[in-house]
Amino acid sequence: MKFYHNRGRHSEKLTEYFAPELLDAFYTEDVLTALYGDRWHSVLIVDGDKGFHHTFVPSEIAGTGYFDIEPFIGYSGPVTVNADKEFLVSAFAQYTDFCCEQRVVAELIRFNPHMKNHLMLEGVSDAMRIVEGKQLVYVPLHKDDEEQLKVYSKYCRKAVRRGYREYNAKEFALTSPQWDVFPLMYSGAMKKLESEPCWLFDADFFNRLRNCKNIRFFGVYKKDESDSDLVVASVVISGRDVSYHFITANIDSESEVRANKVMVHTIASAMAQRGVSYLCLGGGHSDSPDDPLLYYKQRFSYNTKFLPLGFVTHNEKVLSEFVESSIEEDKTVKEKKMFLKYRLAKSYDRGRMTVADLLM
Repeated sequence: MKFYHNRGRHSEKLTEYFAPELLDAFYTEDVLTALYGDRWHSVLIVDGDKGFHHTFVPSEIAGTGYFDIEPFIGYSGPVTVNADKEFLVSAFAQYTDFCCEQRVVAELIRFNPHMKNHLMLEGVSDAMRIVEGKQLVYVPLHKDDEEQLKVYSKYCRKAVRRGYREYNAKEFALTSPQWDVFPLMYSGAMKKLESEPCWLFDADFFNRLRNCKNIRFFGVYKKDESDSDLVVASVVISGRDVSYHFITANIDSESEVRANKVMVHTIASAMAQRGVSYLCLGGGHSDSPDDPLLYYKQRFSYNTKFLPLGFVTHNEKVLSEFVESSIEEDKTVKEKKMFLKYRLAKSYDRGRMTVADLLM
């Protein structure tokens, strides 16, 4: 069994085992570099024609010298080829040993719902527990505009048609003046929403997006105004079979509902013309029928898929010490049924709380 580890790039051996056209956008070097710079790691474990591949981004735990893995963007997780149970057990054990050597304590994996790559890994290790996360909305795409509209709810179809009487929408180049003002537009929108710090990106992040061939940029503007006066702008991560509505900025809440529906339909139509099968809108804040964000997204499609999550303990001893220490500091942590719940204690870096908020 051979083990390949690279930082900021994949092993040259990867394409010998995994055809690029069979992998999702979140496995490509371009997208990983756009999202994480050179901080991402790529692991490939092979034995004969059998392969195991995984990418991850470690984050230091409050200056302890230990790390955890906390993906807050995208859907990936380990993928396998020609793998039987014996190989997967050995490969995952080797990956866990590697993580221990790298001082990685624990990891949350966001598997890919479309690829269903979690199925091959069920039961391969006592260190990992796979659970069903929240629902994600996948909009089926059609090249014919009327067929695309039929996918939406009746109310949504009417809203899209009304919206196009008021707004224009189109794709803009990443070298356009519209893209140049998007970072400021996005930052302003996130601050108005009082979003978590992890969703406030720096200038380097937007420069990396500009250089990524999988990134598409769309804008909506009023019919009687210039296309430089965008009311909504969105970034899309474009893939072969699935594209992802990544981040959006709105100028004001008054234009949100109408203009956003025009935006989603414009993106869906553009992706359909490229031969993409689905547009993933993500999920809501919860799976509750009363969740307004999930309700909004399901107006475009009731085709939902559950997000499989993997909770992996790489170093049980150190993880337990962190949890015990956090409980000593804050007694309420003990009752929390959360993964990486030590992050709830003030002495630990809260980081991206997306992970800690996920129920175990």
